[in-house]
Amino acid sequence: MATDPESRAEEHGAAVAGPPRRVLFVECSTELGGAQRSLAEIAAALAPRFEIHAALPGPGPLADRLKAAGASVAFLPLFRLKRVRGTKFFRQAFDWLRGVRALTALLRDLRPDIVHANGYQAQAFAGLAGRFARIPVIWHHRDLAPSGRMGRYLASRATRIFCVSGAVLQHAQALGARPDSAVLIPNGLDSTAYHPEMHRERVRQELGIAPGDFLAGCAGRLVPWKRCDLFLRATARASREIPGARFLIIGGDLTGEHPGLEAELHALAASLGLGDRALFLGQREDLPELLDALDVLVHPAPDEPFGRVLLEAMALGKPVIAARAAGPAEIVVDGKTGLLVSPGATEELARAMIALAADPARARAMGSAGRRRLESAYTLEACAARVAGLYADLAARPQS
Repeated sequence: MATDPESRAEEHGAAVAGPPRRVLFVECSTELGGAQRSLAEIAAALAPRFEIHAALPGPGPLADRLKAAGASVAFLPLFRLKRVRGTKFFRQAFDWLRGVRALTALLRDLRPDIVHANGYQAQAFAGLAGRFARIPVIWHHRDLAPSGRMGRYLASRATRIFCVSGAVLQHAQALGARPDSAVLIPNGLDSTAYHPEMHRERVRQELGIAPGDFLAGCAGRLVPWKRCDLFLRATARASREIPGARFLIIGGDLTGEHPGLEAELHALAASLGLGDRALFLGQREDLPELLDALDVLVHPAPDEPFGRVLLEAMALGKPVIAARAAGPAEIVVDGKTGLLVSPGATEELARAMIALAADPARARAMGSAGRRRLESAYTLEACAARVAGLYADLAARPQS
């Protein structure tokens, strides 16, 4: 499955010797959120050069994607840790140790050169299992959590930390990551897989939206910190000045940790008088097609570590409105590829939508500039090459 290691070294600028490298990805979710889609795409990009394996909690969309990319998938008792107390804490600790034990056994049997933990939940298992099996562990840090003792523990168990944004890199450094261990590797996207305007008319027709109506959307997991409530309040304000405006809320509660949030958002939309102007679409597998139907993507989260959906919108030539903070502030060039607003500022968010609705030519120019920025700064090829080079460098070093 792999190419000659010396040619890999020349291509990626890293000194590699020995046989092709074997990598084990660890992930604690079976669904396809942004982090999991990025994992699947990196695995597929690396598969021609590395032997790819994965440890997952069970079958599901992510396992299917990884198998299609040529990965070997093992199902282990992995799960998402939660904040619990009392007897639930001890039960969770027991289950965590069971998962660590199973992962350690897999590592000793498989003997990968690298363990790649996708997110802090996976690192909670892989960090200790890698230590037991004496195999280097990469923590692909995609969050601005956790902090405190838990965060410091996870950082201490990582041989290297791949950070998806400068904000996440700063977070890792605050956790005590060694200066030589934390590196910035922004997510990448294959822009050739996205075709602007291909699905716009069909999707709008299916949703009952007229070709000329202004359509803004918010897409992502339904969790409180994504601030869909802020999006709804801003749309209620913007709709008073944008005739025929419609708004999409795309996404669901993938982990089941916020069961009442969707109902709360529906109630908020009703109380704001949005009626059929706001469409809740739930979790969808056709996100690129839905994004293609938009005029603008709105991303109000003030604590977004990166924001993969911003790249997807940019690939489709859509301008982006986002909070001037964390990951989005690094991705969006204010006034050129989209508009940045103060975090939590409902009125600014509404005014940004009103401004782009009133000037379609400017919005289209921003969308085109966004695609060019994606193709120059956030390609999947560059991301995978950076990961491969650091794999090779790490695997070539003797482990203590």
